[in-house]
Amino acid sequence: MTHITERRVSRETDERYDSRDGRSGSASGTLVFSYNTDFALSSMGCAGTVQALSYDADDLLTGASPFAISRTAIAGLPTTVTAPGLSLSRSFSSR
Repeated sequence: MTHITERRVSRETDERYDSRDGRSGSASGTLVFSYNTDFALSSMGCAGTVQALSYDADDLLTGASPFAISRTAIAGLPTTVTAPGLSLSRSFSSR
């Protein structure tokens, strides 16, 4: 069982959105966030690694580096998720 004896949290904001979240203690690190012009999360990072996020014209998530998400045209339901060495697929009934 892990016991945290000290925890400190610091936040930086850009306007109304968090852009940085730092933590120290037994599990320390900094989370970094950036937003696009539509105020959707465009990237997030931790421990020096940043992951880009992408969206389609309907603002549905289509990528979270290295994952790519394909969706149905009508309802936007996720049909495939792919990444190097990974391929998941699903189908939906037309009812």
